[in-house]
Amino acid sequence: MRKSEDFGGDNHIYMYYDSLDLFTLLIRVEDITPYLKEEKLIFLFGKEDLKQNYPLDFKKLYGIDYENMKPQPIRIDEIKRMVLNYSMGACTGNFFLSGVLDFHKDLLKIKDFGLSAFAYLYIACLKGRTVAESVEEINKQVRENYILRTEIFYLFPFRQGGNPPEDANRFFAALNSLFDANYRPTKMEWFKACFLAYSMAEGRQFNGRIAPMIDNM
Repeated sequence: MRKSEDFGGDNHIYMYYDSLDLFTLLIRVEDITPYLKEEKLIFLFGKEDLKQNYPLDFKKLYGIDYENMKPQPIRIDEIKRMVLNYSMGACTGNFFLSGVLDFHKDLLKIKDFGLSAFAYLYIACLKGRTVAESVEEINKQVRENYILRTEIFYLFPFRQGGNPPEDANRFFAALNSLFDANYRPTKMEWFKACFLAYSMAEGRQFNGRIAPMIDNM
């Protein structure tokens, strides 16, 4: 779940129990401390509590006006889930499934199995570099490095011998917006950023209650 401040509205999880006794039974067998640290849970006990406090009036009780907060763009650190679709043969239906899930509101996807050579791209152009340095390295290698050129072509199809299209420039601009200028992302941060920046370059916007999940197909 996104924080309410990021979502731009009350995004807490309301947990209702008919009685406090049921809740005390739960905490005897389950440590809920990790969930409490995130400050996203609100516990309601009994129908009267539910009637009076759902939804909770944060503005009246705490002076927090979530409704007038603007939704914030998805950050790299919010992306914590990934689903991996692995093909077991040539006719498993992965292309069909990929097409069905394209532009799903809760998925970060790259169409047509793009970024399949991420490990190579990372070693050749991303590792230990800032975004600006990485973009410069990609532009330097893309014309002569066949593997890299093929990878960029799958992400953003363009005519052989020509320059990458405008959406590729939007992709690189989106990458720049995700990190500070002098920051050198880790391998996992690069992986997440590529999926998020691709969706941003495609004009997609995310503001669901739950941060989107990477669909690595």
